[in-house]
Amino acid sequence: MSEPSIHPDQPKPSGVTLVNCRLEKTQNFQSVFVIGAWGRISGHGEIILSMFNELPDLASNVVYSKDADGKFFGVPKLEYRHDAETLVREIPVDLIMTLDAAKRIRATLDHFIEQREQRDAQKAQALTAQKAP
Repeated sequence: MSEPSIHPDQPKPSGVTLVNCRLEKTQNFQSVFVIGAWGRISGHGEIILSMFNELPDLASNVVYSKDADGKFFGVPKLEYRHDAETLVREIPVDLIMTLDAAKRIRATLDHFIEQREQRDAQKAQALTAQKAP
């Protein structure tokens, strides 16, 4: 929900036209889990958000020990391009949007954040009520 809506059964204010929009997923559609974003503004004024996940750096090489029979044994040695403690911010997608689109997306996020916080508060109240003697 990103724009205010009028239910088709409600009376329309003067000058309001209802437009049906069908949501359709593209062939390239994918769900992407993210934990943060790195943002900037392009030279043309678009807002760009690089959505990211954080994960430990993968080993760049793994060295195994092998006996005369060709069987692996022992613990493999992991080699890293960087320090093993390096955190990688993997960026699966950039969101590029106009200022108006960013404001609509912010309104959508605000709406769902509010709904989620209300739901969490209701669950917490129910748990507290269950624990009360």
